[in-house]
Amino acid sequence: MEFKEAHSVAEVFDCLEEKTLIVLDLDNTLIESSTHFGSYQWAAFLIKQWLAETGKTLKEALNRFVPVWEKTQYQIKMQLVEAKSPQWINQLKEEGHVIVGLTGRSSYLVDQTIAELDRNQLIFSEPSFKDANFVKNFDKAAYSKGTLFVGPYGHKGFVLAQFIEELKDSFNKIIFVDDQTRYLKQVEEALKPTKIDFLGVHFVALREKVESFDYSLSLEEEKRLKSQSEKALRDTFVS
Repeated sequence: MEFKEAHSVAEVFDCLEEKTLIVLDLDNTLIESSTHFGSYQWAAFLIKQWLAETGKTLKEALNRFVPVWEKTQYQIKMQLVEAKSPQWINQLKEEGHVIVGLTGRSSYLVDQTIAELDRNQLIFSEPSFKDANFVKNFDKAAYSKGTLFVGPYGHKGFVLAQFIEELKDSFNKIIFVDDQTRYLKQVEEALKPTKIDFLGVHFVALREKVESFDYSLSLEEEKRLKSQSEKALRDTFVS
């Protein structure tokens, strides 16, 4: 399986056709942590290090570190990977395309994530569904304001396929952009029975940044954030 590599989400513009559904990953595709601490690569580093030290399974590592990473999302701010993303999304919506988000974040982070998307002016489409309560059929997944939350143990392909079945509109083509090829493969396999033309786009703009991650910088940021939080708490009691 080969996927188109892209250094910008705008590169999908040349691949658009009439009635195209555009699906965008969030972390390290549209948004990223403004700090090393709490970033996707920060969590990946901790998991890899722990696995090497303990010999435990990946599932055990996820059980240990996903809750830790989720808590950091309430301490940090997200920023745009590409400054023009909000403009591009609005332009595509105006041209009649449907754009939705698809993330491995869990339902625990729905409100926090939507708040960060709103703050960064990333407003997805909100398509109509055959069954307004379809999301109840998802196993530990969630949906809010144009974004599907699959969860760290979920299958992006299965959830997206269910989502498409519930849409009132049909599509001739689906474009999915993600920085992780394993999720592109999941979606490609799950959508094969639909016979809809599929294009997987591997977003690589942050590849070098991820590969050069420096854990020592995250430790400094974590210490600074903790100090700021403690000061804010003291000031609250003083006032």
